[in-house]
Amino acid sequence: MFTAVVQDGSARVADVLVELIERHLGPVGDADALVAALLALAKVWNKPRAEFTDHFAVVRRLRAQGPTLPRTLLQAWDEAGPQRTQRALAHQLRRPADLGVLDVADAAVAADHFLLLTAGSVAERSHHGAATLSAPARATLITAGVRAFLHGYVPHPASKRQ
Repeated sequence: MFTAVVQDGSARVADVLVELIERHLGPVGDADALVAALLALAKVWNKPRAEFTDHFAVVRRLRAQGPTLPRTLLQAWDEAGPQRTQRALAHQLRRPADLGVLDVADAAVAADHFLLLTAGSVAERSHHGAATLSAPARATLITAGVRAFLHGYVPHPASKRQ
């Protein structure tokens, strides 16, 4: 029963995040649009969501007690939410890569990097949503994360893929 509750909550959050990914990155066609879209996506991704407070309290518990929980529970949560959103983000990063706006050999890895650099830093500073992080502090972390992501993934004229 608990697994079903965790999966349902994770799927509801993923529905919202996948829609945000598609809305922000779907129309990207050039480098300028990509920068603006990544910043906008990261800002809305990290916006505190009161409607999911209970779900994220469960997620904090899952993270804290992970080693003692059944592996099937953790896999069900991960597949319903985090993996689904990561796949959606990877899918949307492939198009700018195909246009030459991003230098992405593996879109799944690039999606992980984007989330770690933007959402990961906010999650760490806010103790995964347990503590309030001011809007200016959140904006600073997000902007720096997007800048770092772009530094790693925007093609450089002298670089060549190996």
